[in-house]
This record gives sequence, C-alpha cells and structure tokens, in this order.
Amino acid sequence: MIRVGKDYLDKVKYVLERNTNLSTQGANDISNIIEELFKEGEITDRFLSWGLRSYFYVLQDEGLLKVRREVYIKNNTEWREFYWRPNNGYKVKTNGSGEQENGKEDFDYYSLPEKIWRRN
Repeated sequence: MIRVGKDYLDKVKYVLERNTNLSTQGANDISNIIEELFKEGEITDRFLSWGLRSYFYVLQDEGLLKVRREVYIKNNTEWREFYWRPNNGYKVKTNGSGEQENGKEDFDYYSLPEKIWRRN
C-alpha cells in the first residue's frame, strides 16, 4: 500500500495548474484520483486512460512520478509492462498498521554502464 501525503498532493495540484490547461478544480479532481489509485499500490500503465496518462507524463517530467518497467517472455514474445508510483522523495509508506516506514531509494538501473547490458 502506498499513501501520498497532503504536501505531495498539493505539489501535484500546483504542477497540473501550472503546466496544463486545468482549472484549480480540475487539478484538485486529478489529485484526488491519484490519491485513490495509489492506495492499491503501483498503477499498471495499461489500465490508465490516455487522458490520465498524459497528466502522469507531466508529473513524471516534474519528478513527482516514477515508472518501473518489467520485461517478460510470453509465448516466445517479449512483453513490457510499465508501473507508475510516486517519487520516493514525496511518498510515505505504511506497513499496514499505520506506522511509517523509511523505504530505501529504488535502485536506478539507468545509472549502470552500457557494457553491463551487452550479451556475449
């Protein structure tokens, strides 16, 4: 379960108002949707509407959201699945009892050198 705090949601509203043509009420509505979606954990990209996904891209550009990619093979075809989550700098995790946990920063695979990804 991922909970986002009021300061995070306020920043979401600010960014959406500043970077899109949303009104204050529209930005508030989107931030409420985001709060509800993240209560279940990461959000699978394929279930997002194109409109909501476009706002997610704006929030990602501002550093408020991150995307995790998972690659798997199914029926001899490579598939990619993308998952959205709040940036660790803004999210608050709870362990189910309501107590906060300090999560470690997710490992950044993009920081690894290119030679690690080559197959010999």
